[in-house]
Amino acid sequence: MVAAPYQTFYTPRAGRVAGTKRLPPSSLSEPQYDDLTSRAYDASGNVDWGGNEVITTAPDGSQFTSRYARSRSYYGADERLRYYQEQVLVSSGTSVQNLGVWEEYRYDPLGRRVLVRSNRDDLCDQPDQCVSHITRYVWSGDQVLWELRAEGGNGASLESESSMGAQHGRVSYFHAGGIDRPLVIMKNDTSIIPHQNWRGQFAFGTYANGQVSDCNGWRSPCSNVPWPGFRTTAWHVEANAPDIRNWYGGLVDGMRDASGQMYMRNRYYDPATGQFTQTDPIGLAGGLNSYGFAAGDPVTYSDPYGLKPTCDEKAEAAQGRLCAIVVT
Repeated sequence: MVAAPYQTFYTPRAGRVAGTKRLPPSSLSEPQYDDLTSRAYDASGNVDWGGNEVITTAPDGSQFTSRYARSRSYYGADERLRYYQEQVLVSSGTSVQNLGVWEEYRYDPLGRRVLVRSNRDDLCDQPDQCVSHITRYVWSGDQVLWELRAEGGNGASLESESSMGAQHGRVSYFHAGGIDRPLVIMKNDTSIIPHQNWRGQFAFGTYANGQVSDCNGWRSPCSNVPWPGFRTTAWHVEANAPDIRNWYGGLVDGMRDASGQMYMRNRYYDPATGQFTQTDPIGLAGGLNSYGFAAGDPVTYSDPYGLKPTCDEKAEAAQGRLCAIVVT
């Protein structure tokens, strides 16, 4: 199966991704749907508005909006993301699910994120996915040492440091080298050694005795960890929240929040656009494209600096020189 190409639109002279659009696949056997993602920026260059709309073609030829999302991001005077709110409607053609989220972020004087509150009480109506939580972080220098997660709904649970159960608890890490690459993940009384795949994502785990920790229906004991390595691509397939029904800490999934964005200390990375949501805090010392991630597209190395797009004449006339490149 060959993935359908996407067209990426940039704002003029800034290297910012204004939107991405899925082009029609070359084969009728491929999934038929239109996928349009949009981004808007504030005066400081931060992403403050986002949108996503997926229009699916049913077998009978009719079309319907299968996903509709609108988000707003709010930043403090220090240019750090403080609040995020997203409304998400997902439709199967016959029913609609509300999967929205509202998140609050807090930081310490060194700029490290120390608290995330994810509230879905009023924005989500799916019990298995609408889990409100509050997570506190304990740091050791540049490394996350502990994560303590408790219920985060509208009530007395906000005062709890941590709760027990599959969705909550205390996770601790043993580090020895790379950033966000723990050698051991410990939740409650269980220790798991994570293993990476060729993409650098955690794909499975083992216990100290070498036994694979994953559950497969017959292995006991086991730990049902939602490893991202076997179920996602670099784009994470969709801009969805990580699976927290069996939570084993944020480092398992690259510190990906319910917003779909990934916390990388100084900035947030947006997998849907392939770039950071803010400019590089060290300016041009980090490269000509201040939003660039992993030298642009690490697969095809297509326009890594965001400075060599091709301009569509119609788009130029309609959008004020809006340029685009096509990446397959």
